[in-house]
Amino acid sequence: MGVVNIVEGSILIVMNDIVRGIVAAGCGGCVEGALLMGLANGDGATVPFGGFLMLPTMGANWWVGIVAIAANIVVTGVVYALIKKNIPTEELDAEKNASAEEEELDLDDIQVM
Repeated sequence: MGVVNIVEGSILIVMNDIVRGIVAAGCGGCVEGALLMGLANGDGATVPFGGFLMLPTMGANWWVGIVAIAANIVVTGVVYALIKKNIPTEELDAEKNASAEEEELDLDDIQVM
C-alpha cells in the first residue's frame, strides 16, 4: 500500500506507538522531499506524492524518484528501529497468557429487539 502512497495500511503499525511512528515517518518524508527537490534540477515531479505512481510525471529525472523513495524507506526504518520502545519479556509473556485465558462469548445471551 505504501508503494502507491495509500497510508491506511500503516495506521495499525503507527497506532501501537504513535509518537515514535510519526517521528520516523516524518524523518523519512523529509529526506525524500529534500532529495526530490535537490536532485531533480527543476524537472521534478509535478505530483508531490503518489509513491511509484509519480515516476511518470518526473520527465527525464525519473531515477531521482526511485532514489528518493528508497531513501525514505531506509531512513524511516532506521529511525524507527533506533527510537522504538523496548518491551520487557515479562510483559510480552503476560500479554500472551491474558489472551489465552479470554472468556468465550456466548452468542445465545445476546438479544435483539
